[in-house]
Amino acid sequence: EDIPEALRDLCSEVFVLGRDKEYGVKTALQNCFSEIPINVEKYHSARNLDRLLSLARSRQFDLVHVDHLHMAYYGLAVGKALHIPVVLREHNFELKIMERFAETTPNPFHRWYAGLQVAKFRKYEPEICARMDKCIMITEEDRKRLLALHGDIDTTVIPAGVDTDFFKPESSPGDEDTLA
Repeated sequence: EDIPEALRDLCSEVFVLGRDKEYGVKTALQNCFSEIPINVEKYHSARNLDRLLSLARSRQFDLVHVDHLHMAYYGLAVGKALHIPVVLREHNFELKIMERFAETTPNPFHRWYAGLQVAKFRKYEPEICARMDKCIMITEEDRKRLLALHGDIDTTVIPAGVDTDFFKPESSPGDEDTLA
């Protein structure tokens, strides 16, 4: 497994799970009949869930921390199996992202399909967040929008942060036409 050395230095163990599903016309058409948004459903995998549940049952955990709505499926399953709390960190309010895409894409088919996904996110995202023991949002605006859809969510705001002592801009402008 290709695991960055820095991650190996920070963690006693690292497990990498692959993604079973790829985007494509077939996946997009199949998703028309699902209640789960395609941006979430593409990460669902029975094989990965089995691996996570096996791993979780082999150790002692106090809490499940889920990073992103896309992984909530796994977090809820592990939390239920182990009878431990589950916390979701919502880095993005996914409904808002899909709404923006649906409003701005010039392609009529993409706009139609994104409209279907907006409807799915409008139902799925607040329902999943309500099943969490705690949902942590990045902004107060996102928190308010989520609570407007489902008022019974235990949520709080913890803004994203950057260690400015470690991540400092370089003093030189660098080479032109490159990304650093």
